[in-house]
Amino acid sequence: MAFRRGAAMGLLLSLAASAPPVHAQGGERGGGDAAAASTLDVEYSIYVGGITLGQLTISMRMEGGAYKAISTLRTSGVVNAVWSAKIEASTSGMIEGGALKPQLYYASSQSEARNQQVTVKYPEGSAPTFFAEPAYLDPQKIVMPDAQKLGTLDPVSAMVTITTALGAEGAKPCVATLPVYDARRRYDVGLTFERKTNVNMDNGLYSGPVEICRIAYKPLAGAPQQVLADGKLPPLRAWMAPLQSSADPSRRYMIPLRIWAESDFGIAAAVLTSVRLDGTKLTKINK
Repeated sequence: MAFRRGAAMGLLLSLAASAPPVHAQGGERGGGDAAAASTLDVEYSIYVGGITLGQLTISMRMEGGAYKAISTLRTSGVVNAVWSAKIEASTSGMIEGGALKPQLYYASSQSEARNQQVTVKYPEGSAPTFFAEPAYLDPQKIVMPDAQKLGTLDPVSAMVTITTALGAEGAKPCVATLPVYDARRRYDVGLTFERKTNVNMDNGLYSGPVEICRIAYKPLAGAPQQVLADGKLPPLRAWMAPLQSSADPSRRYMIPLRIWAESDFGIAAAVLTSVRLDGTKLTKINK
């Protein structure tokens, strides 16, 4: 596989754009002042071949039947000598029928080559609409029928869904298919269960059983993915472990501890380095 510029980072961006914050398995609550609020903040270091490329942070708030989430990815270390970038994205919406329904998504990307802001709105009962500033350079490539965009998630809402196992089949957090639309592309993110194992993280954040999930990207419409020269994204895998909210007993998260894919430069991985649950920083995730 031949990599385009920045493709090593793109392997991890493929997760951020296709799938880690969160409603929990079990007990959905209605809105109102009496509904408990739960917050989750996680931070990942991104490596390729053992070299640090950047950091990914995700913060979310779940309260009653509403959710908000923000993700930030920025390059750091030696990669900044050849390619520097920062991508911020936020989403907000409702939790209805055990699924997330986004209402507003905003993304801002800054790089040496181009800055871009995109807003996607989700009208009730209609296909999402978007506004890009500056306008996309290839508008003919992103045209698709409204029917393909109905019922979709934005990339950050997809990340929230994976982390919380919303949309999973029954009590199986690694069995789900998520329809994603990001204003340029329509794709599915498929999760499948591979196996259970025990892990011991070097940074001491977790030691114990995990589920290994396989995460696959399936393009359906819009502009071709340009992370790799051949337009194909390798499957990613993740160690998933449960985390119980202290503020709201009905919320139980499934935290990706490590996300990785194979690349020509070695293993590309995002490794969990910090967790703050309901305002408290955890030195160790309890099983």
